[in-house]
Amino acid sequence: MFTKIDELMWKDIKFKKLSIDSKLLFIYLLSCQHRNVLGLYNLPKYYIQGDILYPIERVSKGLDELSNNGFIRYDEGSETVLVNNFLKYNPMDNINQVIGAAKVLKTIPKTPLFYNLLDNIKDSDIKRSDELSKAINKYLKANGFERVTKGLPEPMGEQEEVEVEVEEEVKEDKDPSINDSDDKPKEQKNIAIFNSWQSKEVLHQHAYLTEAIKKQLDKIAIKDVDDVIKAIDRYTDILNDDKYFYSHVWTLNVFLKQGNGYPEFLDEGKIWVAYNSKKKKKHKEINGRVGTKYVGLG
Repeated sequence: MFTKIDELMWKDIKFKKLSIDSKLLFIYLLSCQHRNVLGLYNLPKYYIQGDILYPIERVSKGLDELSNNGFIRYDEGSETVLVNNFLKYNPMDNINQVIGAAKVLKTIPKTPLFYNLLDNIKDSDIKRSDELSKAINKYLKANGFERVTKGLPEPMGEQEEVEVEVEEEVKEDKDPSINDSDDKPKEQKNIAIFNSWQSKEVLHQHAYLTEAIKKQLDKIAIKDVDDVIKAIDRYTDILNDDKYFYSHVWTLNVFLKQGNGYPEFLDEGKIWVAYNSKKKKKHKEINGRVGTKYVGLG
């Protein structure tokens, strides 16, 4: 996805007054892999922490500064961010982008920031699209909002609003053994492994965390995270060692999926054992030659 970042931003008085941390954080929000064409997207703070390696307190402070200065809005409840002027500088210029935006709406969690997004859409010269109108109505109704915006003129102006009957939410008995918070450690685990992989330039770089990768990450137990990251580090070391020939290029999902993938880089893994054995042999040869040389000189 391409995002425009206006060079005039650096001349903006409010932007100039931001701390260095907040400036970097704002550029991150405009360019990170989690963003979408609407500028409203789910972004838990630990995603940011994993991507830019800031402590969580530093992340929170930066988000607060950006919010207080009108650059963004952040909904703590749904862990969702809205970049206020995103559509102003990244307008949807063709109908395909608008249709794509309609699909993106399905990924946005329930958040009051959606009303702010609607205001941004009204203020932008957006192409008329029945798909986007239907997607907006569907989102509002599905999330229990009382009013639905009808239609998207070009540009969007005053809108007729209609009352809709919202189906009463059916409350199901929940298994007490299921804990909603269980998903958070799983997501943190997935992000930690993905970011470890992406931080190694020599490895195959992924544009974003795909479903195929996520499927394999979900199979990794939390207790095994350190082993996986260790395997990634060792795979990187082997590729970077110009005295050892190993040229197999893995993608992350295959590295995790294959039996001869990450387990082979652990302590008992064949690849790691062979690599260490060759290193020790090489070290012995070098020491032997050095020793012989000194004996000869004596």
